[in-house]
Amino acid sequence: MLRAVKPPNLKVKLYFIGAYLGFFALAIVAGVVKEVLLRHSGPESAESVHRLLAGVFGIPLFLAWFGCALWWVADAWGSIPVEHREVAILGKPSGPDAAAMLLIPLFNLIWMFLCNLGIKDSVNRACAARNVSARVSENLALAACVLQLVPCCNLLVAPFVWFAFMSSVDSAREALAQAHFGPGA
Repeated sequence: MLRAVKPPNLKVKLYFIGAYLGFFALAIVAGVVKEVLLRHSGPESAESVHRLLAGVFGIPLFLAWFGCALWWVADAWGSIPVEHREVAILGKPSGPDAAAMLLIPLFNLIWMFLCNLGIKDSVNRACAARNVSARVSENLALAACVLQLVPCCNLLVAPFVWFAFMSSVDSAREALAQAHFGPGA
């Protein structure tokens, strides 16, 4: 018996990239404001305004960005039929469990690879079982994980590679949902 495939929440990755772009734009604006204030008001006021911008806007944007990544992981794992869900070490995690494990210090470095390669493998296994031609690239999953570990790349390049990976997974998940429910699922 084929289990239902929940269609992906396509807005999650848009929130992810939007929070990232907002965080990046804020960093630029805060840097410019700090430089202007350094020239006109002195280092104390420049530093206090810079801290205020970072605290009031930067931290919430960073948390939103990270939260959207966790939300997407939970949504992705939760949409894969249990019979196709499989990851090394842990077996068949639920969506919330997969996301929560990314919060465990040090283990999250290993889990990031296992989780995202597991999503790729599980989605590809589900696609093959249902004769859906969509597939998720292993290279894209690996590139996103590796870039996340490289200083500077993790803030400047990795979010765009993650977005491409998320889009690839969501396309395959959408194709699975359409194969099960029909177009417009």
